[in-house]
Amino acid sequence: MKTLEQIYLDILLEGKYDNETWIQYDTYKGIELYVRRDGHLQRRLKERYSGLSQAMTKAFIVIKKLIKEELKNPKSILVVNDKSEFSFTVVGEDSGICLSGRFKKNAGEWRCCISTALPSEDAHHSGNDIFRIVKA
Repeated sequence: MKTLEQIYLDILLEGKYDNETWIQYDTYKGIELYVRRDGHLQRRLKERYSGLSQAMTKAFIVIKKLIKEELKNPKSILVVNDKSEFSFTVVGEDSGICLSGRFKKNAGEWRCCISTALPSEDAHHSGNDIFRIVKA
């Protein structure tokens, strides 16, 4: 049974990430995928990838490929579980879509919050991010 302190921390963590900012979009391999409620991701995809039909669908293919590859890697942060959150930047090699976001653990389960679409050329990412290029 959980201690009172652990229950309290779980409630705080849930409150921090389940608010007016994020909405669950999908789930993949047990990881919940979230986007901002304000439509930021959709606007950035339209702005930066206007010639790419079905950019939102392709963006989620890139994210799912990232998750699939990370779960296969025994040294991945998603597998090792030594952190409760980390940021990422991922580029879909085939689609050219570049996404940035954060994985956050909530009550022992991972969430993937996709923050924005970066420009396909000259995209900069934080040195704190994990950076991956995936075939998608």
